[in-house]
Amino acid sequence: MSEEGSKSSHICDCAALHEIATTQSNNLKSFYIDQLKSGALAVPARVLKEFRDLYEDEAAELEPMIAKTIGMKRTYQAAAARIVDKNHSGFPRRPYDGDTDLYTAAIASVEDYTIVTTTEQAGEYDGMECEVTDLATWVDGMDKPTKKKG
Repeated sequence: MSEEGSKSSHICDCAALHEIATTQSNNLKSFYIDQLKSGALAVPARVLKEFRDLYEDEAAELEPMIAKTIGMKRTYQAAAARIVDKNHSGFPRRPYDGDTDLYTAAIASVEDYTIVTTTEQAGEYDGMECEVTDLATWVDGMDKPTKKKG
């Protein structure tokens, strides 16, 4: 895994990694894995850690396929704080929550990435200054966000 290489335009969250790992369609799973291997779909390092903690077996399968990880920078932390302030909320604390959705949104807003997630998870990014698409829409259009910034 590396932070080097060509610039990705999409990053995924923990929900997307879990859906990729548990996808029953071999063709679809192959497509997702190709995107991870090429670095076209990057994974924030915090998301990968949370994925390992929650889904040990699935993480063992997918982690070798992930070519591009994104480490935390101060600019991402500042963007996360800005998102929290804008939404008049605190950093949410749920079981197993390392605030990875918030940090994924912060990275996406700073780097102008689109977040790839599940349909159920997409609403979590409302008001987080980032674009988000679900896996099915991403496959169909590759760059048609389902939610707009703001």
